Amino acid sequence: MKLRKKKIVFLIGLSIIIALLNINFIGFSYKSLSNEEDVEIRNDTKIKTSDYWVENPIYIDDTVSGSDWAWAVGQVWCSFVNGFYVIENVTINGDNSSNCIHIKNSNVPFIIRNCTFYNSSKSMGYGGISLENVNNSQIINNNCSFNNGHGIRVYFSYNNTLLGNIANNNSINGIYMETTQNNTFLGNILINHWNGSGIGGWWNNNNTISGNTLNNNIFGIFLGECTNNTISGNIEINENMLGIYLHKSNNTDVYGNTINSNGYGIALEMSNYTIVIGNVLIGNGMCIIESEAKENVIKWNNCEGEVSPSIYIRDIGGGNFTWAEAAKYLAWVSGSGTWKDPYIIEDITINGNNSTDCILVRDSSVYFIIRDCTLFNASAGAYQAGIKLENVNNSQIIDNNCSFNNREGIHLESSFNNTVSGNIANNNPHSGIFLIESENNTLSENTACYNTGPGIYLMWSSNNNTLSGNTANYNDQGIELFKSNNNAILTNIASGNDYAGIRLDESNYTKVIGNTLNGNTYCISEYDSKGNIFMANNCSGIISSFIIDDSGGTSGALTWVQAAKFIPFCNGSGTWDDPYIIEDITINGENSSSCIAIRESSKYFIIRDCTIINSSSGWGYGGIALFRVNNGMISNNNCTSNYEAGIAIIESHNNTISNNKADNNFGMGMNIWYSDNNAISENTLNDNKGGAGMYILESSNNIISGNTITYNDYGVQSDGNSNDFIGNIINFNDVGLQIHKSNDSVISDNTINNNNFAGLVLNRVNNSIFSDNTIYNSNEGLGLDGCNNNTFFNNDIIENDVKGVSLIEESGKCENNLFYNNNFTNPAGINAVDNGTNNRWDNGELGNYWHDYAGKDKNDDGIGDTPYDIPGSAGSQDNFPIWDDGPEPTKKDLTWIIVTVIISIVGGIAVVAAIAIIYLRKRTKT
Repeated sequence: MKLRKKKIVFLIGLSIIIALLNINFIGFSYKSLSNEEDVEIRNDTKIKTSDYWVENPIYIDDTVSGSDWAWAVGQVWCSFVNGFYVIENVTINGDNSSNCIHIKNSNVPFIIRNCTFYNSSKSMGYGGISLENVNNSQIINNNCSFNNGHGIRVYFSYNNTLLGNIANNNSINGIYMETTQNNTFLGNILINHWNGSGIGGWWNNNNTISGNTLNNNIFGIFLGECTNNTISGNIEINENMLGIYLHKSNNTDVYGNTINSNGYGIALEMSNYTIVIGNVLIGNGMCIIESEAKENVIKWNNCEGEVSPSIYIRDIGGGNFTWAEAAKYLAWVSGSGTWKDPYIIEDITINGNNSTDCILVRDSSVYFIIRDCTLFNASAGAYQAGIKLENVNNSQIIDNNCSFNNREGIHLESSFNNTVSGNIANNNPHSGIFLIESENNTLSENTACYNTGPGIYLMWSSNNNTLSGNTANYNDQGIELFKSNNNAILTNIASGNDYAGIRLDESNYTKVIGNTLNGNTYCISEYDSKGNIFMANNCSGIISSFIIDDSGGTSGALTWVQAAKFIPFCNGSGTWDDPYIIEDITINGENSSSCIAIRESSKYFIIRDCTIINSSSGWGYGGIALFRVNNGMISNNNCTSNYEAGIAIIESHNNTISNNKADNNFGMGMNIWYSDNNAISENTLNDNKGGAGMYILESSNNIISGNTITYNDYGVQSDGNSNDFIGNIINFNDVGLQIHKSNDSVISDNTINNNNFAGLVLNRVNNSIFSDNTIYNSNEGLGLDGCNNNTFFNNDIIENDVKGVSLIEESGKCENNLFYNNNFTNPAGINAVDNGTNNRWDNGELGNYWHDYAGKDKNDDGIGDTPYDIPGSAGSQDNFPIWDDGPEPTKKDLTWIIVTVIISIVGGIAVVAAIAIIYLRKRTKT
């Protein structure tokens, strides 16, 4: 950019200051030490073995005998090792009268290292170290601060290396060079020179200035009337009046420098054919200025975070850069392309100016990252984008904003094994993120909204990709696949789209799991596709069914670990104190499967507070179905309108099923098959159409307690041993509780009322206890067939229409059952019929209450004086029927009764006579 007049005046003023100060500087540099292939840096071990030396100023002129290197090596401060003269560990105070160390007319290799030089004389010709007509030296790790001239002065010298020196707070310049060539200034620290430059000088050619830190100077780097220098990779050029200033200096390469918070970043005055690329310039008064300059190349500099023009990296050549060139020339690119040290582009903004991609990477297999960048206004041309990868592997595209481009936000073509994560790709007129012929990529946690086309679009053999945790709202389609197979679409949010949340078009064998798809015209659209798996997707609050098989043996199922990862409403780790939890969801099985199926699991888990509807009919299906599952808890769910069962528990043990509703299912309310040691409590199983509220098949040692089971064909049908039924309400069914082939159970405190045909039906039930139950108002209260050695006590068997109790032997003998202390009050029918064998109706002391007992209790002991005959072929009797007909009157009681009657009669006659006399007297007077 051309300077306005005031800028030109400013630069003219700077030129005058430079002329007055005779300050002259120039350079050519690399970004890091590793780029210095042509510089030999010797790292010999310490030569001197004594303590640090404190010396007077040193003067060596190799053309003068007695002050040459032959003389110097004989001094205590100089050694000769491996072909190098070495001066090290020396401290010199120049006493403001001379150079601290002055080397002149030397061509032999030498090293000055680890020395301290200060308080040199104040003059342009002096410094802590002064090299004059010197070649082949190495000046390494010295401290040349607080000198009255320069920190280090290099004059008419060639092929020298100044490495890692500190030159701060000198009166003129940190490093001053004049009429030099082919020198390298590498990794030096040059701070606080408010009368000069960090590094600078005049008439210097072919030098490299790289990796230096240059803060708080008039100029960070100044070159006057210099050519062919390189200034590269200087890591901090901060808080100078001018970061890099080139005056009448041509053919300079300025690249990869970090130049922040200066008055001006880079100034080119009458300097031509200069390349200024890839520098970072943040917080400067002005970024890059030119005055009377021509044919300079100024590109890809990061000025206030914005880079221009767009970047094209092609790792086989033919682009703007290969990756190695980008890392060399662009300060905002780092790394080496390995897995541990990937190339990184970050924290830049690129405006594509509607002419090309913002960042295009092609033909790359090295590891690289593009992150935290803003990329907008890419071209509307075919398949152009904010970020475009073509034939690229092993990249990571992370946390970029690729919105407001003119076609696509992010584009991958023929690219594999890439990660696209955390990016924003909104408001693009085609797709937010677009993949074509790209496989095995991961797209996660991206936001792709308000795009004219799909938010995320996979096309033409974009196979085996994983899309998870992305948000794709308010697009044409949320996520669309066309002719792309074997992908995984997991836990994405795709809501409010014009057409479908997820669309699969000629796309097969894809897993669509755990996505939230609200408010789309269609939730999931599938066209001409096969073998796709849809699980746990949330369509406007209704979630599709899913299977968790912790063995991994069921096709299309998830393990618990996968479920916790891929299903948004599943969390936990499966331990006792941190179980997996599925809660607060509504699931529609769409009459095709169980709504929630858990298989082959021993992890601890909870399913609670869910609404489960429309599971399929068929063996083993249910709203919630457990198959070979232990340690689960199913609680507070509403499992209604399912076709096989509300809840199915198959070959599953040690589970807790509590406080659920399993009402209005077309099959059973709850199926418990081949399952032991489960606790089933406080559930409601009402109005199920397919048979039983609860159906227990060949299952043992379960506790069924506190359940309410009403309006089913059978309230409970149970087959198995040692199942305990305690405190249940089993009312208004055709048959209340039917127990079949069972031993050693306890049935107590149940209310079994108003069942149409029978309250409690027992078939081949043995050695069980029935106590404290109420069996009321059925056709038959209690029926036993082929049952042995059971005990019935404290039960109320009342108001049943035909029979209170019936014992028959159709399926086997019904013998040795004991009934005592029961209440048989069935006035509309028969209290009991015993067609069995050897059944007892009392325990030898106490029998039962029979409402129709005709005997007496003359001794008032609560037991009838005569047995109660039980109808039926067994000819059974209750020998101790419970009866209380009130106390019998004694003789004394009879005497008082007669006296009382006589007195009452006499008194009555007297009253009548008195009334008659009074009446007659009144009549006589009249």
